[in-house]
Amino acid sequence: MDIKLIVGQNVKKLREYHNMSQEELARLLNLSRSSVVNIENGRQNTSLESLRELSTVFKVPVTTFFDGVEDEEQATLISDINRKFKKLELRYNKLSKKHQKLIKTLSELIETEVD
Repeated sequence: MDIKLIVGQNVKKLREYHNMSQEELARLLNLSRSSVVNIENGRQNTSLESLRELSTVFKVPVTTFFDGVEDEEQATLISDINRKFKKLELRYNKLSKKHQKLIKTLSELIETEVD
């Protein structure tokens, strides 16, 4: 997911949690309502200054607006690893028993060296 969209979703969640309209938030940030709409919808970058002001308005750390970024990256990484592991497993199963045993022995040796 795009980082602008994640930040925007977090801004919207906090605004709604504080029962604040887009107009009220825009006024507090000296922005237009359309800028707030664009930020919340991930169509506009949020300046560092605006993030600092948002953190003050909502009384949260600036990092709060990035909640979910790591989760998304981690999910993508896990998905990639799982896909590669399945491919490796398919290739391994096509090997002869002799080659499978050799790979298992090498793997055990490497594991012993790492420990």
